[in-house]
Amino acid sequence: TDCPAYKDAGDEAYQINYEVTATGYNAYQGTASVKINQKEVELEWGSTELTYNGKVQAPTATVKKSSLCGDDTCTVILSDGKKDSNAKDKSSNYTVKATGLSNANYKLPASGIETSYTITPKEISVKWTDKEFTYDRTAHKPTAALDGVVNGEKVDVSVSGEHTNAGKDYTATASISDANYVLANATTSFAINPKALTDKMLSLDSTNGEYAFTNSSITPVVTVKDGSAVL
Repeated sequence: TDCPAYKDAGDEAYQINYEVTATGYNAYQGTASVKINQKEVELEWGSTELTYNGKVQAPTATVKKSSLCGDDTCTVILSDGKKDSNAKDKSSNYTVKATGLSNANYKLPASGIETSYTITPKEISVKWTDKEFTYDRTAHKPTAALDGVVNGEKVDVSVSGEHTNAGKDYTATASISDANYVLANATTSFAINPKALTDKMLSLDSTNGEYAFTNSSITPVVTVKDGSAVL
């Protein structure tokens, strides 16, 4: 006898009307209730070590193909992810949970529906410029600019390690306060070269280098000035 075919799972039972015939017997008609339960699937979680990218993110979760029937497809619905790195959030890890499936013929497993994950700060680099100076009695330090910051975000960078006197191999250090990032090359060396003395910076304590006779030794006094400063 022909029977209707059902395949979708549901909370309500299907009602089936049927008729049975056999040689030597009267035909029998009846009704049966048939319920199709959801099939439990297995989940696979993607990488749980993520890097800050300026967007809300979480590990991916997919249904194992072996859990599905035929050519069925099924997408895992997840709880909301996180944007900031754990360092900025001051937490050791985050948790994401599978909350449902897109195909009503399947159901989540009893276990393995959540996982912990981390978002590490994004590594960015420092572009250092102005690393060589000439002594001028003022403090100097290189200039730092950041490369690799997520588009649309502004991260301030400060530089410490300034020096005034001439010297080689000074060290400057860049720092940022945004914990979504870490610096790849936070330090650099720089130099302050000695300033060359010129004739214009020297003067004698006489006019045109002439001295009046004193019948004793004369020791000229030389004054060195850089601008208004006497050296």
